[in-house]
Amino acid sequence: SVAVSAKADVDAAVSAASAAFPAWSSLTMKSRAAIMLKFHALIRQHAQELAELIVLENGKNLTEALADVAKGNETVEYACSLPQLAQGKTLKV
Repeated sequence: SVAVSAKADVDAAVSAASAAFPAWSSLTMKSRAAIMLKFHALIRQHAQELAELIVLENGKNLTEALADVAKGNETVEYACSLPQLAQGKTLKV
């Protein structure tokens, strides 16, 4: 079974995010993108495990859950491209 978060869990997550914000916001966009690239690799590495958790939590089949993980990782890919986008470097498709 998958645990359900309580208010205290959410409060702890918000508190941790608030504490991390000053350090994160002081990083350059390039440094943030490097961290997001590592995150992207971790998602790919653990896609099966993440999908299995989605199956347990939402009752989706594994194929749908894997697609959800891939779609979420596309958002991470976009975040990794922000240094280029901020400089106006875009490819017309």
